Amino acid sequence: MNMAWNSTPGNLKLSPDYVDVWRVPLKPAPRIDEYRIFLTRQEQERCRRYKSEQRRREFIICRGLLRLLIGRCLDITPTSFELDYTEHQKPYLPAASLGVSVS
Repeated sequence: MNMAWNSTPGNLKLSPDYVDVWRVPLKPAPRIDEYRIFLTRQEQERCRRYKSEQRRREFIICRGLLRLLIGRCLDITPTSFELDYTEHQKPYLPAASLGVSVS
């Protein structure tokens, strides 16, 4: 099994037949202002409820990058689709009937 982390492939596709794992360094915070503009009002409100500035930054990076990757997979802008959330606040992409796990 290859344990090396590769760079992003040119074409990304969502499929229920396989799992993609992405690793993103949170320090230093990559392009946080760019990711913040991708968040919906509900996601921004959820972000504001975090007491820790570090946790807010992590949430912005994770959700913003998640939207950027899904948008790239679907060939649409990161703000043009809806993410639903399970009762445990796990993201779900209803348009593709795919769950998304963020750790």
